[in-house]
Amino acid sequence: MNVMLASGKTIAIDEKFNDFSLALQVPIKDPKVIEELNKRRDAFVEANSNYGQIGEDSSRYHITIQLFFPKCTEIGSIIKLYNSMVMEIDDLKLTEHCQSLGTRGQFPVSIVESEQLRKLHEEFQKKLTIQSIKYQKFNDFTPHVSLFAVSVHALIPPQTMSCTSIKFRGETELSHKNNEAIFSVLAEKDLLELKNKTIQSTSVEQNSTIQGISMMVLGGFITVLGIATVAIAFVALNAPTLGMMAGLGSTVVGIGFFAAGTHLLCKKNHLSRHEVSLQQNPNL
Repeated sequence: MNVMLASGKTIAIDEKFNDFSLALQVPIKDPKVIEELNKRRDAFVEANSNYGQIGEDSSRYHITIQLFFPKCTEIGSIIKLYNSMVMEIDDLKLTEHCQSLGTRGQFPVSIVESEQLRKLHEEFQKKLTIQSIKYQKFNDFTPHVSLFAVSVHALIPPQTMSCTSIKFRGETELSHKNNEAIFSVLAEKDLLELKNKTIQSTSVEQNSTIQGISMMVLGGFITVLGIATVAIAFVALNAPTLGMMAGLGSTVVGIGFFAAGTHLLCKKNHLSRHEVSLQQNPNL
């Protein structure tokens, strides 16, 4: 399904979970931790001149806990729930550097260990289940702190760059994947408009399904009624003259019912094929 936004951007969306990625984050406020991260970043820059001199702004350091892949209609609920749970972490431990992280490319990160973070993540997932919010997550994801801003293309080798994210509502990053599997930036107003249009589309689809089922039931009923009437007519035709006249009349009525029922079923099938054509080619 293609959705045209007011900004002129066209977003292609299906009902899979991998159209959007949502990164859960916790801001780092501890001056000692920030100082340690700056040292690690500067040391990496000195040893790897191809990354340039600009790293992650120390005022924007954050821990990325997990990557979620929600459906469009669930994004707002997940963000609202997560933002209500963000807490300060005071048992943070930074461990080894990591040069490669998933499929997003190679860039330096510091792996994070924290019992409080683990409990926060578990509690968040429990609340998602209680609220019946559907999602998928990155099972092998490791909590970490990026030492470089991933969205700055100059700092990352072009051949490894596959995702551009934005900071969304202060505590999450949201990305959208298009048909070419490239992630693009979505502003908050774009997301809200996209969410509303997706909900409207889902509502129309549900109404169409209900109408289709009703038409099928009605058509089937009339068809069966027509067959039954024709059967009665054949019985009546074997009776004396008056029965023969009634039988002929019943035959005509029965054939009429059968034709009407068949017409409704054919109309329903035609509408179904037309809906599929519109989904495949919105310009029809």
